[in-house]
Amino acid sequence: RAQQRPVNFTPLDFIENKGQWDKEVLYKTALDGASIFLKKNGFTFLMYNQEDMYQLNEYVHGHSHRGDTVYVPGNQVKAAASARPGNQLPTAPRTLPDVRGHAYKVTFLNASPDASITPDKEQTAVSNYFIGNDRSKWASNVKSFQSIHYNSLYPGIDAHIYSDASQLKYDMIVHPGANPDNIRMLYEGATGMELKKGQLYVHTSVGDVIEQLPFAYQYINNQRVSIKVSYRLDGNKLGFKVSGDYNPAYNLVI
Repeated sequence: RAQQRPVNFTPLDFIENKGQWDKEVLYKTALDGASIFLKKNGFTFLMYNQEDMYQLNEYVHGHSHRGDTVYVPGNQVKAAASARPGNQLPTAPRTLPDVRGHAYKVTFLNASPDASITPDKEQTAVSNYFIGNDRSKWASNVKSFQSIHYNSLYPGIDAHIYSDASQLKYDMIVHPGANPDNIRMLYEGATGMELKKGQLYVHTSVGDVIEQLPFAYQYINNQRVSIKVSYRLDGNKLGFKVSGDYNPAYNLVI
């Protein structure tokens, strides 16, 4: 399970793609300074340079709340306000600033091409996209959801993508008889990856994404039992190492 330290506690929305984005995108969710695109075989993470975003807000609004941004699990962002002398805000830039970004992909290796991807908990509000002059990229009555399920991503293994108090989370659900060693994720496009004190650092040109320590549990005889788990990094491929006290007769949630 990966989680994020948010600026607020608004639940994240997973917005369906009805043609307003590239056809490979199934759903999109937005975070402060980052966007995540859910695809059939994984995700694309897009981060923005925070100083550039600040300058863009200055250009559009003439003022903004500036903060130091820290990327944490799943590209979630934490912003801490920083004071300015005399509480004076800088003058907005005179020309539209460029915004630098960095995207990288996470692909589920050897995952089933027939995995069923279903949304859950539809939201009441809908969105409309009428951007640009190409009507083929317009979309109306676009729905959003609170969670997305990847069913049978691997034999006997599902993935559940959701949020909790503005924290993006994903659970890998290993059903009885399935092998958690089958879960392997390929990271492409990052400038580097490393483990520090059990946490995964994904380096990009606009900052680091920190995926915090994973944890796992099982329900055995109606009791929640913690299971020791850690990341297993091999170059740019990530998996999980589950300890020997894991009972394969029960569901395991990572």
